[in-house]
Amino acid sequence: RGLRLNTYLSSLDLSGNCIGDEAAASLAEVLKKNNTLKRLVLSNNEVTNRGARLLAESLVLQNSLKHISIIDNVCDDEWVGIVRDLVHVDTAETAKATELLQVRTLRFYASETIRNKNLEIKDVDDKYQALSNSELVPKSSLK
Repeated sequence: RGLRLNTYLSSLDLSGNCIGDEAAASLAEVLKKNNTLKRLVLSNNEVTNRGARLLAESLVLQNSLKHISIIDNVCDDEWVGIVRDLVHVDTAETAKATELLQVRTLRFYASETIRNKNLEIKDVDDKYQALSNSELVPKSSLK
């Protein structure tokens, strides 16, 4: 909550605090609006693919953060790379990471459908439709 109003803190290291996905989701929401934070370290915190995905989605719109680390978490290395690349200044790397984010998000929803029988295929189709209608998604990544 304090980060939402933050105008001073430029570096935050939460390494080794076992914050998990719930806190990662909260941080993702804060990152969408925070223009002061330049460095965020979330290493060794039990963040899964879900938390990494939420962080990555928030970074697409975030332009003040210059360094983020989510190494040594439960998430796949691919997610670590996507999150890292989304804060790079290099436009080509950011575009590539954004495209990977969209593809990986679709895979995430598809795998959730397989694991959770309460989700219908229609739910994945709706997520895909929302992604394909988004201005943030390169249309080439959805073909």
